[in-house]
Amino acid sequence: MRVLLVHNHYGAAAPSGENNAVLAERDLLTSRGHEVETFFRFSDDIRTRGILGTLRGAFSTPWNPRAAAALLRQVDACSPDIVHVHNTFPLISPSIFPALVRRVPTVLTLHNYRLFCPAAIPMRNGHPCTDCLDRRSVWPALRHGCYRGSRLATLPLALGVALHRGLGTWTRQVDGFVALSQFQADVMIRTGLPPGKVHVKPNYFPGNPVTVPWAGRTDTVVFAGRLTSEKGVRTLVCAWRQWGPGAPELRILGDGPLRSELQKLAEGSRIRFLGQVAAGEARQEISRARLLVLPSECFEGFPMVVAEALAMGTPVAASGIGPLPFIVRHGESGISFPAGDPGALQRAVRAAWEHPGELERLGTGARRAFEQSYTEDANARMLLDIYGRVIEDRRRSRRAPPPSRERILDFHVETRGTLACVGEMADWVASGRGLRWLACLNPHSCAVSFRDPEFGRALRGADWVVPDGVGILLASRILGGSIRERVTGSDIFLHLSRRLNRVGGKSVFFLGATESTLEEIRRRMAREFPNLRVAGTYSPGFTPEFTDAEVRAMVHAVNAARPDVLWVGMTAPKQEKWIFRHGSRLNVKVACAIGAVFDFYTEKVPRSHPAFQRFGLEWLPRLLRQPGRLWRRTFVSAPAFLWRVVRSRVAGPTGHRS
Repeated sequence: MRVLLVHNHYGAAAPSGENNAVLAERDLLTSRGHEVETFFRFSDDIRTRGILGTLRGAFSTPWNPRAAAALLRQVDACSPDIVHVHNTFPLISPSIFPALVRRVPTVLTLHNYRLFCPAAIPMRNGHPCTDCLDRRSVWPALRHGCYRGSRLATLPLALGVALHRGLGTWTRQVDGFVALSQFQADVMIRTGLPPGKVHVKPNYFPGNPVTVPWAGRTDTVVFAGRLTSEKGVRTLVCAWRQWGPGAPELRILGDGPLRSELQKLAEGSRIRFLGQVAAGEARQEISRARLLVLPSECFEGFPMVVAEALAMGTPVAASGIGPLPFIVRHGESGISFPAGDPGALQRAVRAAWEHPGELERLGTGARRAFEQSYTEDANARMLLDIYGRVIEDRRRSRRAPPPSRERILDFHVETRGTLACVGEMADWVASGRGLRWLACLNPHSCAVSFRDPEFGRALRGADWVVPDGVGILLASRILGGSIRERVTGSDIFLHLSRRLNRVGGKSVFFLGATESTLEEIRRRMAREFPNLRVAGTYSPGFTPEFTDAEVRAMVHAVNAARPDVLWVGMTAPKQEKWIFRHGSRLNVKVACAIGAVFDFYTEKVPRSHPAFQRFGLEWLPRLLRQPGRLWRRTFVSAPAFLWRVVRSRVAGPTGHRS
């Protein structure tokens, strides 16, 4: 296989585990006979040029067409089977992905969280901060100046995050992502990466080092890494001060902005600062130590120093934050303690240190973990498997049959009409296992989802997302899609009810609205669909949020009735989020979030005349009847949605279809 590796190396003044991981992966591939080309850029090239270099890096960060053009020339010259990108900051930029999307499959390793967090490390004021991830917005980072404590320095990074989220670079123009842990994969999927494209492969340690026998080890504990606040070194030094003169010697390897402060804090303690040492010397220190401490107070990717320690049979004491508890198994390959708590760190390490034979047992477990998961052979198998799956997915997408769904912004929307959707739902009622559910998408719900991340996740988690709104049809036309028919909640309700009534023997449950509305639904269903049993109804009351007790009562009522179909009419976004949160607890085949359909069906709220429906103007009579309620969605949400669609169209192809 011919692989093109792309990486922007961090500056030599601050040696990076990420740089080392890239070079190790290059050597791993070449050692197994694969042909590897490299497209490398180096941050040192701009750091030596003063303010001009700083400006060059700032302007290159969001979009660098020169780097994209240079990479395309190299792709044309070497014709790789796959391009594997590691870091694009600051000189390469994500502009390479739109350039490559039609040329060659691409994979991006997530060494940090920079795709959605301008600071790369989700941390602020010494504590984890996921505001930008949860809100899907860069405003928190700009407000707090999260990169280097400066709003000005944060600006180009924030622009890059916002630009590529808006363009759909990560959802449409990258074929696969490599997360370094399952924790990181889950976080990035929740934040917006397509679940089917995210693969997990940790870092590894090259070679097969011989472990130092336990009797030959020194009575030392080692920390190796940058001396910065997110690494938790201040907490570590405070813990050693608490331990006092009985503590083992702590050797701190590395340098950073906190060194002078930490040295003053450590005076009188059993702590030695060895500074920046060569990689070989650092490995010797780790191999001879009885424990490596990793007190991180941020979400790490996969620290290379952990792989080194496990390979050398040195147990690890790691803070219980982010992916670390999944990498360092408490009681098996090391110990865990709460992040940012010097007392807890001291007690955890001291208990293991003073327990005869405990660290030796954990060291044996550390080596076992390395041999099972972090060797060259294991990593090569995982990497080549990811390459193979990404390449095959790319080929399959190119020869796929006409799509049943198309992407509109972040949502996969049904291209089929009402009858096709209803047919699939009826088939699932007849023979499916587990819950599938339907949501109705319109421009207003899209606009709300941009402000409400959980609502967005709920819509993306639905099994059927139908185009309920003429704005969705217009968006499809703008994006070159094929949606030509509105599929409303009312249409789904009536056609599925007719289908199940013809079959007979099925039941439904209505959740939402008032008791009087539900009673009218029961009477009308009995007249119009006599072979479709209403197994139950439940009016949960009108409240912004339900208590745990109310949720339990609702779930119990539905499950006690054991319906085939659950109709939920509690208005958006409450109804979609309710199904998304509690669907795994429901014993039903199909659930549908259909909003105002309960009132339409009972004629408490009249639907627009069929002529308005046919010409896509159903919204107009409703706006005239309820201007106070509907003006915002008509004159604010709809234009904002269409503006996003136009920007997406200008950015490039509509991308993934399924």
